[in-house]
Amino acid sequence: MTKQKCLDCDWSPDGQILAIALYNGKILLRDKNGVELTTIDKSTQPVWCLRFCPQKFDTSDNILISGSWD
Repeated sequence: MTKQKCLDCDWSPDGQILAIALYNGKILLRDKNGVELTTIDKSTQPVWCLRFCPQKFDTSDNILISGSWD
């Protein structure tokens, strides 16, 4: 795996998942211990920003929003 530049990151509201936006268009999801959960191949363009939506209801669902130029 080649190293990529991190452009943004955010913790889930419950503090269990870290989302990392990368210059190569991917989003990495890792748990609080650093173990990779999954990789989202968003686009071929950099993912400039991402944020988890704050939880307003009694739910364990996490919604992740990301932004890129494409």
